Amino acid sequence: MVEVYAVTSRGEAPDVPGDEWLSALEPEMREVFVELDAATRLALAPALRRNAKRALSDEYDESNARRIGKGGFSVVYAVKHRRTGETFAAKVVSIRASEDQGSRNAERGEREDDEATREKAADAYKKTKSRAGASARLTRLDALRALLCEAAVPAVAPHESVVAFRDLILENRRAVLVQEFCPGGSLLDVVQKEVDRKRAVRRAATAETRRRSREHRRSRSREDLSSCKGTAGAAVSFERASETTALRDALSDAELRSERKLLSAATNAHVTENGGALSERDAKVACRRIARALARLHAAGFAHRDVKLENLLLARPNDLSSLKLADFGFATEASDERGRRSRCVLFERKDATGDRLQGTVEYAAPEILIDLARAAQASEQGRARTGKEKDKENASEGDAAPRSRERVRASALRSARPEADLWSLGVTTFLMLGGYHLFDAGAASRDARTRAKETLALEFRKPQWARVSADAKRVIERMLRADPRARVTAEALLQDKWFEDA
Repeated sequence: MVEVYAVTSRGEAPDVPGDEWLSALEPEMREVFVELDAATRLALAPALRRNAKRALSDEYDESNARRIGKGGFSVVYAVKHRRTGETFAAKVVSIRASEDQGSRNAERGEREDDEATREKAADAYKKTKSRAGASARLTRLDALRALLCEAAVPAVAPHESVVAFRDLILENRRAVLVQEFCPGGSLLDVVQKEVDRKRAVRRAATAETRRRSREHRRSRSREDLSSCKGTAGAAVSFERASETTALRDALSDAELRSERKLLSAATNAHVTENGGALSERDAKVACRRIARALARLHAAGFAHRDVKLENLLLARPNDLSSLKLADFGFATEASDERGRRSRCVLFERKDATGDRLQGTVEYAAPEILIDLARAAQASEQGRARTGKEKDKENASEGDAAPRSRERVRASALRSARPEADLWSLGVTTFLMLGGYHLFDAGAASRDARTRAKETLALEFRKPQWARVSADAKRVIERMLRADPRARVTAEALLQDKWFEDA
């Protein structure tokens, strides 16, 4: 096991005697590596030990790589291992963009014709280069931290319901995380396909009901015309026709209202009969798989923070029993009730970057959104109080960074709690059974989360839930409790009687 070594005054980790593989890593990599705790270093060491002057193409065939996903700062490809032929998912992150931009700025400055302009440009570039150099270094360190954290979670907490970590490759201009490839697609694809299929059937049934209603009205009209033609005398015929027309108009309005009720009843009956999306048995199998994955992560001291349909992948097509939890980009070390962490500083430093919700808002627990709202409000009040002074100082460089870190830290304190994952699993299970989103990104939705019990009571009256068992509804209610302390844990959830016959 690698011993812990202090970072030098220059911010670089010293060479480690007896560990040539660690000494061979680039300074930034060694600096980030010593931020890890012993267990995480041990889990990642086999991959990092092979990293000296290694490229993805040395072991994996990139010539036929197929793009299977794209994020804000990365692209995911399906690549084959050269020796075994097995397919893996390779997440590729660029880590030198800032330095390249600085070089282009320098070249533009050197092409200035006017000598005085060149001198000014050189002066400006010296200042920019200093800032860009720091920015490039920060960007590189942030990218390395994020990738190490993403690799660490499945490496430290392997499980059959967790997408497996395979390799971590650090090249000159990019870092690559290699993980298990799941060819069955995401649970979102499965749910959406089922929702679309049922919607198409409902539309066809509605169209058939409407066609029969129109045919019935045309038949009634023909009968009315026939009775008019059989009446003796033109005056009587005209009078009877007028009466028939008035009666038909009155009947048309009544029939139209009746038709609407009939269509609504037919649609509701179809929804009641077939449910919103997945069958309860399928949803039960999927929910149990995710709960097992979360129980493993939480026991190892991690929180996923982005449980949602898109991040649940099928190792085998159309087989929900092969479902796996994926995408650990937001995953972090779980904190205690006071927001303290004990594993290492790497996850905390990774979480401090950016200025946004650590997860997806539609699946976010109420306490996370409340914390973010309070932090944003406090930040606005702070800016208002010191606005005049900051205007005079021209908002000194870096003023925005502390405010950003405060907001992110406020989110991280609550979102790093395991209870937040159970809320997201509750929303996911609701989606699997109902076929529609329970919450959106609007401000009113935040209030609906704080009154989750009342919100669910209203939703469960809809036709989609008519044939869903009371046990399933109770499981969802146990996960979607506004008070995180009252929320069921993953381990306790697995003991629920709803899963007995899954």
